[in-house]
Amino acid sequence: MAYSFSCAAPVTLALGGCKTGKTTWLADEATALLAAGTAPEDILVFCASPDGAAVFGRRLAERAGEAAARVRVTTPRQLALELLGTPEAVAFSGREPRMLSRYEESFLMEDMKTSGLRPKRIKELVNFFSRSQTELADLDPDWLIYKEEQETFALLESCLAAYRAYREPEIANTACRWLLENDAARAAAGRPYVLVDDLNRMGLASQQLALLLARTGVFATANPLATNPVYDSYPYAPGAAQLSRLAGTRVVELAESDLPQDTANAVNSLAQVAKTFVEEDALTDDLTVTGSAEHPGFGILAAADAREECLQVASWVQGAMRSGLEPGQIAVTVPNGTWERNVAAALAKLDIPCERPGRRSDVGGDIRYADLSRAARFCCLLRLAAQPDDAPSLRAWCGFGDYLTCRGGFGEVFSLAQARGLSLAQVLALLAEARAEDGSFPEEITMRNDAAKILARLDELTDALGALRGLTGPALLARAAELVGSTDGVPKQVAALVEGLPEDAGAAEAVRLMTCRMFFDTVSADNAVKLVSMERVGCLDVQAVACTGLVNGFYPKHATFDLTKIGPERAEKFIAEEAKMLMSVVSAGTAKTALFWFKTLRGADAEALDLKVERFSIRDGVRMAQLSRSVVLEKAGL
Repeated sequence: MAYSFSCAAPVTLALGGCKTGKTTWLADEATALLAAGTAPEDILVFCASPDGAAVFGRRLAERAGEAAARVRVTTPRQLALELLGTPEAVAFSGREPRMLSRYEESFLMEDMKTSGLRPKRIKELVNFFSRSQTELADLDPDWLIYKEEQETFALLESCLAAYRAYREPEIANTACRWLLENDAARAAAGRPYVLVDDLNRMGLASQQLALLLARTGVFATANPLATNPVYDSYPYAPGAAQLSRLAGTRVVELAESDLPQDTANAVNSLAQVAKTFVEEDALTDDLTVTGSAEHPGFGILAAADAREECLQVASWVQGAMRSGLEPGQIAVTVPNGTWERNVAAALAKLDIPCERPGRRSDVGGDIRYADLSRAARFCCLLRLAAQPDDAPSLRAWCGFGDYLTCRGGFGEVFSLAQARGLSLAQVLALLAEARAEDGSFPEEITMRNDAAKILARLDELTDALGALRGLTGPALLARAAELVGSTDGVPKQVAALVEGLPEDAGAAEAVRLMTCRMFFDTVSADNAVKLVSMERVGCLDVQAVACTGLVNGFYPKHATFDLTKIGPERAEKFIAEEAKMLMSVVSAGTAKTALFWFKTLRGADAEALDLKVERFSIRDGVRMAQLSRSVVLEKAGL
């Protein structure tokens, strides 16, 4: 049974397609509330991503002046972590307000393998749990039907209890459950007015969290067709429709956009493709947009190869600047880090500055190999220097470089911690004490080889933390990099996360800076071209957008074309999802938009990137792959 929204305040919902002024409408509503005498502290604004929050904050400041600085503008996830950080909420959840990094989730998935299920099945079940939690399905005690689901979820919960941390999909869910069960906490956190921008890009739990906090009124905006993940993992498309049917909801429809007419036409064409596969109950019947400018703003450009594409993009950016745009008003979308580096190099040759926020993203790596997890080990060591009893970091440090990550030993350690009511750090200290006394381990520990490895890693950690003690700033970072085997200073994969650390800042400040950039980063440079992913550009305030790499295999991914594996219906869904994404990208260019694709690439590179190759040919003795532009463009008739 689908979850039903709960909201004590009347709702005003603005619905509209791309670039129809929804954010401006919401900023005007906030300004009107302030002008009517509402205290800035009585207004709480939720945006779909940190980038969106930064944009809204600037829009509000332009209208409301100094009062805007006292209006809280944030994301549901950020506020949820604050709510879950109170002592009462920690007691309720048994977790700290701490979100797992990608490399820490890799260890979690390794620990899940002790269930005996195939890794692919574990991944399927965890994804099912994640989506269900974002949709608050676990409010129903019977939400898990099969024994396999119940046992696997119980194992996941027990591992996370040992980690005392959250996976991203759980955060808003747990905050909602905490507020629904605790009236005092809900009253303390609530505000008279709650404003929600881009409701459609939030998960159901995030949407409900915003509604729970409103006492007097809710103002929200939504484009029900723009539901690609940008920050929340599983945006809830039917949310706008369900909110529109709440008693007392007033719906405002917006249609006029500030796009050039040819760009608006392209957006409408992509919207038609996106509608071929939409969530049930989504309000997508009338989302066409009307352009307000007649000058040409949209184009599709082909390049002979990937190198030429990067040069064309740089030339296009230069042309946009010559037409009067500032670098900060221009964004370039890239499909991966390789394209990001190549486009950045092409822009540098023209002396055009660029910002690369992709370097500040979450940290992964292959945790089974020391050389491939150096960046993750660097982050882990800094966390332990700041908080030596941090459970996810202790688990990770003791498993790096081991092909099985000592998961068998940690399975017993977690069970022992649960049985005795101890933290992970306390159990590890218990093992070390037992070894020091008579060389034995508690009888619950049968995997003694793993236990010995774990204690050896803890000895290494003690030495490493001793070497870092008292260090600050760049000296701290350099020594931490040396301790994880990086000979060239801070690993380049994470250098941007700790860039600019003050000279007197210790490990705690380094972790705070690293965490903020990893999970709550914003694109901030006003004087540089923004190189971002497709997902991110829709939340930025730019006027010109160049989209690179629009070939089959990048957009949509290669699996779309293997109907023996995914079936026609899923293929249509993949194409529709890409059309939604591309629709948001195209509409972000309020002055001009260009889509770039390339016709050939070296065969080995095309295969490594998993592109869909039409055929191979030989050119000057080199095997070349012939590529086709994205099928999404063909479906949209562009």
